[in-house]
Amino acid sequence: MYRSAIAITAAERLPIYELIFDHLAGAGAIHTLLLHGMVDKAEARGLELAEDIRLLNDIGWDRGDPRESFELTMPPEDLTELLKRMAADATAGISGPAAESREVRLEDQNKDRYALAVQVCSDLMGRLHPQGAGLA
Repeated sequence: MYRSAIAITAAERLPIYELIFDHLAGAGAIHTLLLHGMVDKAEARGLELAEDIRLLNDIGWDRGDPRESFELTMPPEDLTELLKRMAADATAGISGPAAESREVRLEDQNKDRYALAVQVCSDLMGRLHPQGAGLA
């Protein structure tokens, strides 16, 4: 298994964990997409969920995992793509069209949680690519 040169702290882990937790709530959408013949979208969603599961294997499945440090084993390129997606999802949760269309507005606490997740993803991508390579 590939060993990346990056480990995260418990403080960095929590916002990442919460984003994954939120994303897993949509796992049932794969079934619906397949029912409607949207195979490409179902496959893309499935690949995203597989990435989430892979990261959960590194950071632990229990929200209250007591470890202080978590080694991430994904290759840097894969991890960077995952972090980009997670940052985009969190940004959409703060102010994007998805947040605007919700019946119930996100509470300030949730917006703060998403903002923290965006910052953690950005920080981790900076550690993976100190010169900014691969972030575009």
